[in-house]
Amino acid sequence: PGYTYITCYYGDGGHRGIDIAGGGIYGKPIVAADGGKVIYSDWMDSYGYCVFIDHGNGVCTRYAHCSVMKVSKGQTVKQGQVIALVGNTGNVSPAPTPANPHAGAHLHFEVWINGTRVNPAPYLP
Repeated sequence: PGYTYITCYYGDGGHRGIDIAGGGIYGKPIVAADGGKVIYSDWMDSYGYCVFIDHGNGVCTRYAHCSVMKVSKGQTVKQGQVIALVGNTGNVSPAPTPANPHAGAHLHFEVWINGTRVNPAPYLP
């Protein structure tokens, strides 16, 4: 979403993705890392609203804690296409409150290779 502040790295305390945050990030567009088919776009427990894209050749990406979904399951997306907006749904810290409804906003980003989550850092520019 145009932010580079990583608040939690892959492997930190069992964390299996990276969290990208920053002031004013709530509501910013999340774009597809690559083209592919949306295989999930809905609520998923602690991830809140999330999008899962199958890019083919065993590569998938997940984008979690979204505030607004912009794609549906079964849809084909292009690299750079807006798929959701950054939010704070699911388990985030700090939790949103009436006084601070955008607290905890960030993008949780995962890369999966052949069904196993891997460190996303090498796949980022």
